[in-house]
Amino acid sequence: SDVCSSDLPSEKVLHEMLLEAPEILGYELMLVGSEVRTPHGKKIDLLALDPAGTLIVIEIKRERTSREVVAQALDYASWVKKLRFHDIESIYSSFKKNRSLSDDFREKFGSEINPDEVGTTHQIFIAAAALDEASERIVEYLAASDLPINVVFFQVFSHGKELLLSRAWMKDPADVQSAVASAVDRKSTRLNSS
Repeated sequence: SDVCSSDLPSEKVLHEMLLEAPEILGYELMLVGSEVRTPHGKKIDLLALDPAGTLIVIEIKRERTSREVVAQALDYASWVKKLRFHDIESIYSSFKKNRSLSDDFREKFGSEINPDEVGTTHQIFIAAAALDEASERIVEYLAASDLPINVVFFQVFSHGKELLLSRAWMKDPADVQSAVASAVDRKSTRLNSS
């Protein structure tokens, strides 16, 4: 049977797929929250941690314009930047009732969570089928300015009854990782020089 390209089934379906298997992003991630409410009354689609304790804001492009999605993700990042271990624990406890963030982190990554490090760095992932050119320029500019932002483009192909998902990153994730690492280096330099 032929493989046909189809639009993303819906952002809701993509949200569910990412909720079920965040590794489709190609990263080792542990989800810590879904539809996380911010003090500004908005909700972050997904919030995750990587093995280094970096917080990942995952925003799925819905019916809004691309530029709104990028702006929204930056707004979320401004809030997430202030979260620390106890905040993340509290988000996690409402996401996974009666579960321990530390125990689940150890089980997932095989290492201990470092409460002092968790959340001291963050990244923004925007999941979309497409972005308009202006939004791509904005993301390129932010990424070139060492802001840890990236876009992952998803396309869905139907093959008989199966849905196949293809993934392409706008920026090489290794470049974004090194931007995060250099932000950490700068921060530790500042700490040491004070």
